[in-house]
Amino acid sequence: MSVLLVCPMKKEYHCAREVFGAVEVPFSKPFRLAEKKGKGVYILHCGFSPEEALKLYKERFGAPGYLVDSGSCGSLKESIRPGDILIADRILGSGEPFVITDASDAGSGGLMRASLIEVAEPVCDSSVRSSLAEQADICTMESYRVCRAAMEMGSRFVSLRVVTDSADSDMKDDFRRNFRSSCIALYRAAGEFLNDISH
Repeated sequence: MSVLLVCPMKKEYHCAREVFGAVEVPFSKPFRLAEKKGKGVYILHCGFSPEEALKLYKERFGAPGYLVDSGSCGSLKESIRPGDILIADRILGSGEPFVITDASDAGSGGLMRASLIEVAEPVCDSSVRSSLAEQADICTMESYRVCRAAMEMGSRFVSLRVVTDSADSDMKDDFRRNFRSSCIALYRAAGEFLNDISH
């Protein structure tokens, strides 16, 4: 089964490459692609244009058997703290009527489940955070579009995210402080998750 990890940020992509020992392969700019040789695992840096990046990937390699939306996220709830690794089991697009539910038929691998909402820009205001918290537990800027594209391709998918900040006035400082160690932990957990579902 082919597996595609989708990473919005270059920093996330490089952390994933490091953990998986993946080697870059030629791909359409501005996107980047790496492969874990002999394992059928690819890592795609999609930036904030996941639909375009995934279309190009599909044209070249076909639809992946399993797609993993991955990367950092902000917490909208006090009980969810930086460093927590989560599976999003309910994925909302801001202003979108359609709600995506996790298509993973695997167990959670011991990871906490949470609802997720995609937002258009980083959340660093407590009043915005409070409003979003009425709809979801965590926020990202691309998960809805990534998972919607996976559904349209007929791929199984899951959203695995790590909390780097609390989507408040300290967001930028917390993100910088927590980013690398959190993402390394995320991709180690992703490797274990993928190993579990392949057996």
